[in-house]
Amino acid sequence: MRCVAAAIVFLTHIIQAGIFTDAQLNVDLNRWFAKVGFAAVGFFIMLSGFILTYSAGENDRPLHFWIRRLSRIYPTHILLWVVSMGLMAWLTVRPAFGDALPSFFLVQAWTSDEKVIWAVNGQTWTLCGDLLFYLAFPWLIRLVRRIPDRLLWLCAGCLVAAVVAVALIGDLATSSTPELPFVEVSWAEQWVVFNHPVTRMLDFMIGIVMAQILLTGRWIRVPRSVAMLALVAANVIALQVPGTFGLVVPFVVPLALVMTAAAAADIDGESSVFRHRTMVGIGELSFAIYMTHSLVTLYGPIGRMKRTWPVAEGVGLIVLTYVLILIVSWILTYGFERPLYKWLTRSAGSSKPRPPAPPQDPHVPAQAVELKN
Repeated sequence: MRCVAAAIVFLTHIIQAGIFTDAQLNVDLNRWFAKVGFAAVGFFIMLSGFILTYSAGENDRPLHFWIRRLSRIYPTHILLWVVSMGLMAWLTVRPAFGDALPSFFLVQAWTSDEKVIWAVNGQTWTLCGDLLFYLAFPWLIRLVRRIPDRLLWLCAGCLVAAVVAVALIGDLATSSTPELPFVEVSWAEQWVVFNHPVTRMLDFMIGIVMAQILLTGRWIRVPRSVAMLALVAANVIALQVPGTFGLVVPFVVPLALVMTAAAAADIDGESSVFRHRTMVGIGELSFAIYMTHSLVTLYGPIGRMKRTWPVAEGVGLIVLTYVLILIVSWILTYGFERPLYKWLTRSAGSSKPRPPAPPQDPHVPAQAVELKN
């Protein structure tokens, strides 16, 4: 499913660029799909908490955990930061170093300054939240494991309520003007509700709790198809809900259900298009796709031509750009990220965590879900 979420993020940014000659088509696409990208980012954040919890060993040391996580994201980030700076300086405009430096250290999302957040390879603002999540995870997982099994669903409900509360706070405490096109919120509102690392910690924690629900046999067996339909309905609702309540709130419950239902189906060995070798292979590239798609779009055929196209030609260029992204992502993943990750973790003496204990419910198969972050 990660391959779909990564493709949605790419397509959302393409739609925002308005590449079609038909101006009304550009407007309609932005109106219809304005909130889908928010859901895809939320899915990645929630899935991170879920996977880390499902694969966490009982005796995994925090230091080893942090080494593994930083070794996964920082080398790729630094490489692409340098590449982005070079491309901007060579082909566009020389970036202001003061605006660009926070993104190097992945602290740019802690400020509401748009110039800083989007200065270099803009989507890396989500990694600011990842650093916070990884720092807190060793303590969060211990806390969640101490929650009585019968209270896990109540805990998940409280976290959802907290997401709603954040939307309310964002609505009351920040200015609603000027309004961003199509999403119907101001930048200040979006930053508080959607971009702030502390705000997104709630999604990460929901992922942790949902994994614990599955591991302890408390999952209620929502069919995967029902969960997917709920997610489609959530997008329709999000387009109708005004202001801050339309960014995250409509998606949080459907995303939690989709993620857990898919994991439960995998445990049971159910067939799915998402388990096809091609889908799994693209899913393995999802981090690289996410990190490189803006660069390939901006400095590839679409960005360099700086024009619009009829529908057929525009769709063709979108497909070409996505193929280029896959090629670059494959090279980055298998030629740089994974070899360097193995070297760094081996050099630091970081050991893999033990596999999770079998679920307590005898009706839930004991095998682990094959999920890699």
